[in-house]
Amino acid sequence: MQQSQAQYNPCQRQPPHSKKTVNFSVTGDSAAAAITAPLPSQYKPRSPSVGLVLNQKAARARQAYLKHNIDRESGGKIKLAEGHIIEAKSANALQFFSTHHDYRRGKIRENYIPIFPEGDALFTNATLKPGESFSKAMYEDVVGIYSVDANGDPITIEMITCYEDAGVCEQILTNLKKMGIVQPLPIQCFLIPFLLNYTDKDIVASAPTGSGKTIAVMLPLIELCIRAKKAEHFSGNQRPSHAPYVIIIAPTGSGKTIAVMLPLIELCIRAKKAEHFGWNQRPSHAPYVIIIGATRDLVHQLCLDSLRLANETGVEIKCAYGEYQRDANAQHIRDGCDILISTTGRFVDLVDKQDVLVQYARYFAVDEADKLVTDELIQDLQLVLENRIRPDIVHALFSATFNDNVLSILPKLLQNNFVRVELQTQGISPTVKQRFYNIETFERKEFIVQLLKKKAKKIPTEELPYDVKNFIHPDQYRVPKTIIYGEGRRTIDYLSIYLSMRGIRSVSMHGGRSQTQRNDAWSGFINGKYEVLCASNVAARGINFPDVVLIINFDAPTDFDTYIHRIGRAGRLGFNAKAITFLNPTDTQQMLLASHIVPALRKLGQRIPLFLHSMANFINFGTQDDINVYL
Repeated sequence: MQQSQAQYNPCQRQPPHSKKTVNFSVTGDSAAAAITAPLPSQYKPRSPSVGLVLNQKAARARQAYLKHNIDRESGGKIKLAEGHIIEAKSANALQFFSTHHDYRRGKIRENYIPIFPEGDALFTNATLKPGESFSKAMYEDVVGIYSVDANGDPITIEMITCYEDAGVCEQILTNLKKMGIVQPLPIQCFLIPFLLNYTDKDIVASAPTGSGKTIAVMLPLIELCIRAKKAEHFSGNQRPSHAPYVIIIAPTGSGKTIAVMLPLIELCIRAKKAEHFGWNQRPSHAPYVIIIGATRDLVHQLCLDSLRLANETGVEIKCAYGEYQRDANAQHIRDGCDILISTTGRFVDLVDKQDVLVQYARYFAVDEADKLVTDELIQDLQLVLENRIRPDIVHALFSATFNDNVLSILPKLLQNNFVRVELQTQGISPTVKQRFYNIETFERKEFIVQLLKKKAKKIPTEELPYDVKNFIHPDQYRVPKTIIYGEGRRTIDYLSIYLSMRGIRSVSMHGGRSQTQRNDAWSGFINGKYEVLCASNVAARGINFPDVVLIINFDAPTDFDTYIHRIGRAGRLGFNAKAITFLNPTDTQQMLLASHIVPALRKLGQRIPLFLHSMANFINFGTQDDINVYL
């Protein structure tokens, strides 16, 4: 016994081995998968060149792995519920699944620093392609733009018909053309001139997923930054480099990204011009615009979209979020920041440590604002807004969904003269056909496989970047681009493995992944390395996945807003798509969801299955007190 304890002492450095293995298991409702792969490089003896920190838990875990594994010459081993054993010669294919579990348990911490492309590389895969129903979905289905002031009185705002009418700099127009954007969408026609010309009014804007909100906001803010920087240049006084012009906090796919980011970038350009010509110059870490986003992935995408719009304009755009190495993040902001795009937690931390000076900020924007106001960090953010930001700062809040509870809170965050704007359409995601199935959980996986293979094309073996001759299903298929949403991390991982082992290239993305893994999954799905993305709600809001034609809710969302955001990942820019949701007719939470879905389907004229009607009627005939009892 003493010998055994000495052998596996977690504090004792072990000699290097040539054939160490690591085991990771995934469990599901009716199946289990065990993965064994050669020990990843991050588990080998530490080296100064390795950007990982292993604590004592990691040391103990390492010894446990060595104790329970057997060296194998042929590589990894996968055992599925059916009893099949697959020999995988390339263990690298399994490392994505074998390391994330330890990451989330605190055994591994990575020194992550995001890297963004520069120059022409920024516009790789950035061209937006209109779908077959583009004109109908983006213009004809728009009922109108509803705009009122804080008292509910209608207001009229001059609208633009082309980007040139906005008076933005030529470089922004050039960048738009590189992105394949020629004509402004309806929400952009309204928001861009509003943000450029009404610099004393707050705004709350709601538009469906994929309607172009990001550019509508970022373009004017970048333009204002350019003008402000020109004013700084001639005044001789500079703001700190880590005081952004714009702060964006992001918690979805109607094109809000463009609708929001485009005017914000334009505003930054103008502001930087103003600084250049005579404003008191800000310190380098004092942004002019602050943008807040709900998730790290959304912030990363907002930053990438903004960098494209601001390419070669001189506007410095920086992002900040958890897992971005703290000291490096602060230094990058101090190197120069006109627009800061951040998650709530990292933003509050940077302000508290004075790595970001917010008193110079003129614009404060929030993407997915309905998510922010219900976030537990909203009180910390409010303290920053109340005590450190200038009182005349302009607030701009955007989302696809603002329910009544959220709208009741917004007046407390805004000035008394705020304007509310809503882009009204025929219904939620009109280009997405919504279908609902009552299928038992244990039958759903095979249903998905058969569904995806209906329109699949076999991939020639010579085109595959890996050896599949020992796979249980060596045939690999190219299927329609699909996102599958689940609620549990293990469920999501198991779905991804299950599909991959049946010839459907799949990857998972959820909060249990490191940021590097999440970015790799996101980029791999966009670039076509994977056809299926199995994801949690971290990929449900704001993130743009081009060409997605199928959404599958393996686990139904817990609320209607999340449902809207999920199906909004497909059918963007007029592409026809389908959304499939699995429901349990006896689940009261899903009955409440059905009570919201049925009226939306009726408005769109789509088919409503009988069991969905029954679920909705069960809730609609009860009182609110009855509902609370069941919930």
